[in-house]
Amino acid sequence: MFANHIDYTYRETDEEEEKIKKVGTLVGDYGYNFVQENQLAKMVAAAYNSLVSAKWEDDTLYLSAQAKSAEIPLYDEDYQGSTGVKIILADNVAADEFCVTASVYYKKDNCIYVSLDKGASISKNDENNDINLTAVNLPAKISKTEKGATVKFLDGGMMTAEVNGTVKTTSEGWETTQQDGKTVFRKYGKAETLKIVK
Repeated sequence: MFANHIDYTYRETDEEEEKIKKVGTLVGDYGYNFVQENQLAKMVAAAYNSLVSAKWEDDTLYLSAQAKSAEIPLYDEDYQGSTGVKIILADNVAADEFCVTASVYYKKDNCIYVSLDKGASISKNDENNDINLTAVNLPAKISKTEKGATVKFLDGGMMTAEVNGTVKTTSEGWETTQQDGKTVFRKYGKAETLKIVK
């Protein structure tokens, strides 16, 4: 974790700028995102408070998550519903062989990362043509089709969504960049809805 409190920086900022540039490189190399400290705390609490279930049926792995308790400190229903998991595959099994159905997912280093807001399924038999959201940094209600997606952010701040391939948005005020075969949308402010189209 990198925390930068500029509100009390009174010395020369050259050293701070160098640190921020290094963090920017890490963000690009590893797909990290920025969130506020209170948001990170809620995310960590939600992860510790999650009970993940897995079921194997008809050559498909079904994953879901639920909260262990709504009484823990920092419990937030929106954050609790935005947890996910990492699936590590055996050496002789390739992640690219599998079709994934989840609101958000990506494959990297022979692992599959999936969000569990609506559950997820992983199978060799299915085909998923929906738009592939690979990252959403804050809790959101997500709906997807072959032609696009709607990401309704449930909290504000630095809102980020990343999509595999080249897409665009019909929503105003979003910064759009292309990098490494992905489209990244960013906006800072109160919670908003991002509409993505192919």
